[in-house]
Amino acid sequence: MIDIHSHILFDVDDGARNLEESIEHIQKAVSLGYNKIVCTTHYKINEFENENYNKNFNILQGEVLKRKLPITLYKGNELDIRGDILKVLDNVNTINNSRYILIEFSSPLVFKAYIKIIDSLLEMGYIPVLAHVERYPHIKFQDFVKLYDKKVVFQMNLSTVSDMSKKVKFLLKNGYINVVASDAHRLGDRDYELSKYLKKLKKIVGEKRFIQLTKDNPRKIIMNEDILQDVSETRKKYWWSYL
Repeated sequence: MIDIHSHILFDVDDGARNLEESIEHIQKAVSLGYNKIVCTTHYKINEFENENYNKNFNILQGEVLKRKLPITLYKGNELDIRGDILKVLDNVNTINNSRYILIEFSSPLVFKAYIKIIDSLLEMGYIPVLAHVERYPHIKFQDFVKLYDKKVVFQMNLSTVSDMSKKVKFLLKNGYINVVASDAHRLGDRDYELSKYLKKLKKIVGEKRFIQLTKDNPRKIIMNEDILQDVSETRKKYWWSYL
C-alpha cells in the first residue's frame, strides 16, 4: 500500500518528534503492508515553513537504508491555503514533485474564498488533493460536487471509517473519495495502529475499491498520472435520494 499523507518526518511540524519516532512509524507501516510513504509535513505561513525539511528528510532516508527497511519515502507538504499562499508555492513540496499538491482548509475562510484559491492553483497547473474531507461538515454536498467537477482529488483519513457521517459515507461509497491515507502524526496519538480500520474499509467498499483507494490511485498521484473520476451524473443530481 501507499500512504500519500503523513507527518512522520521528524522535527519539522507537529508530527514525529525525533528520528527514532519516525523509524517506529515506518516499522509499523511496513508491518501493515505499506511500501511507500509521502512525508507531507504541514506548510503554514509563519508557523511551519519547511525549516529543516530537506536535512531531516535526508537523515531519515539514510537511516531507512541503513536499517534495510522496505520502504520508499517521498517529499510533500500539506498546504494550509490561507493568506498569500500563492506567493510561497516555490517553497512548498508537491507530492513527489508532481502536479498533485495536498491542501487543507482552515475554518476562518468561507467556501467562496477556498474556491478562488483552488481555481488559481488549477490555472497554474496543480491538481489539489483535499486532505481529510471528513473534517469539513460545514461544506455542503453540492459544494463538494463543484470541487469534484473541477478535478480536485478527495482524500479521507483511514480512521474515519469507524465513525462516518452520512455525507462522508456517501462520498466514499459512491466514488467521490479517491484515496485514503493515515495522516499519521505522533506515536500513541495518530499513528499506524490502523489494522482494524483497514479491515473495516475493505468490508465497506470491497476488495477492488479497497485496492483503488490504498494502492492504485496513490500510485497514480506519486507517478503524476491522471486519476479517473467517474461518478454518474444521476448520483450528482439526485444525491439526496441515496443518503
